[in-house]
Amino acid sequence: MDVTDMATNTTDTDQNWTQSTNISNGTTLITTDQTFTYLMIKACLIPFILTSNVLIIGAVIFSQSLRKPIYVLVSSLAIGDFAVGAVVLPYDLLHGLVPGLKNLEMTCIFKVWIWTSGLAVSITHLFVIALERLLAVRFPFLYRTSYTMSKCVLVAVCVWTVSFAIGSGALSLKNWNQEKGCVLRDMLMSPFGKFLTIYQVVLILSTFSVYMHLFYVIRQSSKRRAEMTSARLKAEHRQSILSFLVFFLFVVFWVPVALNGVVSRLLRITDRSLSRPVAIFAMSNSFVNFIVYGLKNDEMRMAWKKMFHCRQAQAQAQAQAQAQAQAEDAPPPHIPAVSHSSTSVGKTASTTSTSVSLVTLEAGNVQEVK
Repeated sequence: MDVTDMATNTTDTDQNWTQSTNISNGTTLITTDQTFTYLMIKACLIPFILTSNVLIIGAVIFSQSLRKPIYVLVSSLAIGDFAVGAVVLPYDLLHGLVPGLKNLEMTCIFKVWIWTSGLAVSITHLFVIALERLLAVRFPFLYRTSYTMSKCVLVAVCVWTVSFAIGSGALSLKNWNQEKGCVLRDMLMSPFGKFLTIYQVVLILSTFSVYMHLFYVIRQSSKRRAEMTSARLKAEHRQSILSFLVFFLFVVFWVPVALNGVVSRLLRITDRSLSRPVAIFAMSNSFVNFIVYGLKNDEMRMAWKKMFHCRQAQAQAQAQAQAQAQAEDAPPPHIPAVSHSSTSVGKTASTTSTSVSLVTLEAGNVQEVK
C-alpha cells in the first residue's frame, strides 16, 4: 500500500509538473477558474467599449450641432478608447489564452507599447481639452475667431504623434524581460518606465491646475451680470464642468493601477492577485465617457436621437413626398376621354362653320349672277 501510494503521488506530481511545463511553453491553455473569470470579464467589456465610442464618434461626424473644436477633441479621445476595445483587450485575451506569448520578446514589447501609447493618448488629450476649455472661457472672442476646426484637427494629430513617439520608448526594453517576463509593473524601474511615470504625473498635475484656474475664472465671470445673460458663455461653463468630470473619472479609474505598481515594487510584493482586478477596473474607464455624455450633455443626447429616430422619420417623410410627387405628375384616369370628346366637338364645330361659310359664298354668287 505504501509503495502504491508513493507511485500514485509521484505520478500526480509528474503530471502537475508536466502540465506547468506545457503551460509555460504555451502548448496548453490556462483553465483555472480565476483566470477564466478575468478573461470572461474582458471579453464582455469589448462590445460595450466598442459600441459606446462608436456612438460618440458617429454623433460628432453626422451632427451639425457638434461641429465644434471641443467635440473634435472628444471624438479623438473616443478613438483612443475605441482602440482599447479593438486592440488592447483582444491582445490581453490572447496573452491569457496562450501564456507562452509572455516569454516571447517581441510580443511583450508590443504589449508594453500599446499600453504606454494608450495611456499617453488619454492623458495628453485630457490636458489639451483642459487648455481648450480655458481658452474658450478666458478669451471667448479669440477662441471664436482664431481657434478654427482645422487647427483643432491639427492639434489632435499632434497629440497622437507625440503619444506614439512616447510609446516607442518600449523598444528600449529589448533585453528587459529576459528574466522577469512581461510584467508591466516591473517596467517602472527601467529608464523608460521612470520617464513615462514623470510624464504622466506632470501632465495630470498640470491638467488639475488648469481646471482650478478655469473654475476661478468661471466663478469671477458669474458675478458679472452682463456675462450672466450670455447663453453662449453659460454653455461653455457647463461644457468645462463636464470635461473636468471626465478628467476626474479618469484619475479615479487609473490611480489604483499606478498605486498597485508602485507599492508592489517598493515593498517587493510578489503576489500579483490584485493587479488583474485593478487593471480591468482601469480599462472599464473606456466606456464611462459615454455614460457621462449621455447623462449630462444635451447636445450629445440630441445628436443620438437624430441618429436613431429622426433618420427613420426623415426616410418616411421622403418616401411620402416622393409618392405624392409621383401622384401629381401622373395624369388623371379620366383625362384622355375628356380630351377625345373635346377634340371631336372641336372637329364638329369646325365642320359646321366651314359648311356655313360655303353656303354664304354660294348665296353671294347667286346674288351677283342675278
